[in-house]
Amino acid sequence: MKKRFTLLFALFLVVTALSGSAIKDLPATSEGNLQFYLDYARFVDENRQETVEFYLQVYADQVQAIRIDSLYIAQVNISSTFYQKEHQIVNQRQWNTKVELPADGRASKTLVFYDQWSEIMSSSLHFLRVTVEDQNSGNFAVADLDILPLPPQLQNSDIEFISSVKPGFGTSPFFKKGRLFIPNPSRRYGVLNPNLQFYYELYPSRSSADSLELTYSIQDQSQTEIKSFTSIKKAWGRRIEVTEAFDVDSLKSDIYELVITATAAGMQSIVLKRHFEIVQIDFQAKATPEQQQQIDRLIRLFEILAPVATVTAYDQADPSSGFDIVAGYWKRQDPNPVTLVNEFLQQAMTRYRYANEHFGWAKREGWQTDRGKILIKYGMPDEINRFANEADMLPHEIWVYQIDKNYHFIFGDLRADGHYVLLHSNKEDELHNLHWRDWLRKM
Repeated sequence: MKKRFTLLFALFLVVTALSGSAIKDLPATSEGNLQFYLDYARFVDENRQETVEFYLQVYADQVQAIRIDSLYIAQVNISSTFYQKEHQIVNQRQWNTKVELPADGRASKTLVFYDQWSEIMSSSLHFLRVTVEDQNSGNFAVADLDILPLPPQLQNSDIEFISSVKPGFGTSPFFKKGRLFIPNPSRRYGVLNPNLQFYYELYPSRSSADSLELTYSIQDQSQTEIKSFTSIKKAWGRRIEVTEAFDVDSLKSDIYELVITATAAGMQSIVLKRHFEIVQIDFQAKATPEQQQQIDRLIRLFEILAPVATVTAYDQADPSSGFDIVAGYWKRQDPNPVTLVNEFLQQAMTRYRYANEHFGWAKREGWQTDRGKILIKYGMPDEINRFANEADMLPHEIWVYQIDKNYHFIFGDLRADGHYVLLHSNKEDELHNLHWRDWLRKM
């Protein structure tokens, strides 16, 4: 058994199932009461031994955390059973993965964690079954994968789809070639995650050429080329390691195929192919109810946070242009676009959740109330003064923010039923009402 901490990341849009398709080259999705994705890529090591890397992505909101000292830790039991044909077990292993969750012990639906391991392949057809169990709740799920060995005259690995590449150390399961390759087992890109990143290896036969031409093509399901570019690799040998990225921001929601062709004088061309999925806000036309809820959440936050002119442009746009406006807004707010996490969106999601938990009233969710909207826009106030039992005034609250100067927001419970509405603020572009005290005086 091995124990390790995995990496926790934020996703920008979570959907629950792959788009309907007859394409077989897609990651496996789990069956059970935990949702996860399972993918793989085959490589050859320096000893010409075929190795398969397996990648796991689990949504963090499905696991329960317990407090250990000052940390909130979820523990997930993972078992991997590797079969040859006729279901003869080749290898079986189990381990425990620990995940550190946010300080309140809860994980939003935008957080995922990853795991990775490898197996040595033999020449026959293989079958993998992976079980993931949340140790604290007992919830579990299973996913199966069929894995064909690479051909005998091996010239390339599979394409590994990745979320990001960053500096790291050799103790991490994601470490190879001197860096951390964070996988993307769902193979999903698109809204707010517009960089299709991937890694692959070539094992070409000898050639007298001093350069290798690499052509990249993205094709739709009718094999029509949507995007392409070519690069030249100068110094190259018997093992070539390549990391590349495509901007797929303009692609619509669908399943596409990445085709890579390597050519050089005196060498037979090498072709790699693998499918991936684009999920944009236009995905809502065929979204499930749960998927639609998550898309709606992105749009609600956009309507609260974006400038009035931007929201007006969205309201007047057709669906395709509206998608571009919403996605463009979230991208522009990302303080560090080179990372996987959009910190601005992550912060907005946290505030959205807090508003729903603390400011809901009757059938209104917290984000729909005035206090919820102000919290989403400006965060927790530096000071809250509550006046619940004034002799001649209705219950009210004064929120104070110390930004570039002191800003006040006055909320009043005008019907004494717990529904607080915004009466006045000295913040620019907010409701300004110098007579707010008159509204609060008891008749």
